[in-house]
Amino acid sequence: FYTYVSGQKVKSVSSSDKNVVKASKDSDYKRQVNFTAKKAGKATITVKVKDYYNKTVTYKYAITVKKLSFDTSFVSSAGGYVCVGVKNKTAQTFDKVVIQYTFKDANGEVVAQNTDTVYRVPTKKTAYTNIYVGSSNMELIDLSQSSVKVTAVAHEPDYSYKDVSTKITVTPKDEVVNDRSVTFNITSKNTTNQYVTGYNYVMIYDEAGTLLGVEDLMLSLDKKETKTYNGETIYFSQYPTYDHYEIVTTAYYTAIKK
Repeated sequence: FYTYVSGQKVKSVSSSDKNVVKASKDSDYKRQVNFTAKKAGKATITVKVKDYYNKTVTYKYAITVKKLSFDTSFVSSAGGYVCVGVKNKTAQTFDKVVIQYTFKDANGEVVAQNTDTVYRVPTKKTAYTNIYVGSSNMELIDLSQSSVKVTAVAHEPDYSYKDVSTKITVTPKDEVVNDRSVTFNITSKNTTNQYVTGYNYVMIYDEAGTLLGVEDLMLSLDKKETKTYNGETIYFSQYPTYDHYEIVTTAYYTAIKK
């Protein structure tokens, strides 16, 4: 994670315990300080900054690092994509969660391995990402032999995060069904007085209620804003046993800590 400091540029950064938090100046942005959590514990980060009057100002950040707690799972595989669910079991909302996945075949041989980023993960909520593996690899992958785990997270320590998922009213409308697909629009209304960001997740099910896949639509609403997202389409070729869908919304806003 990182933070910006007031002034012209960061002169120096130090940590009282580098085994807990490592901190450094950013190589590209003069006013940015990068923090890397190493293990659970507490540390104080001291940042010296050259202000707009060429004087040195010192900032101190008391950082508490807690052990990550996430549940990760392979939700579904369809159309050359593997959908991964990441449930945040912590009390902190994260702007980014980095996952590492390893797809293997039935014999345990690695088919594909890489990292991906899941964005906007509120506390106690599940976020989703679709990883493209291609149709040919999909035929080889055995998800029961494969694995996925969280390796890193990011949020801004100067900001507090407020989950307002229940404050967003979501209405599907103008649904059109033909022999190839179902298409609809989504109207989202922000009932709060804050700018919010998050996702509308279209959860796709078969007749028995089995989750076939998740389509993620980024959500960005100003205070009291109502916005319609047009043209969401579920193709039956990708989900041949499709029966119905529902929309699950996650949203939060941030505020500078006092």
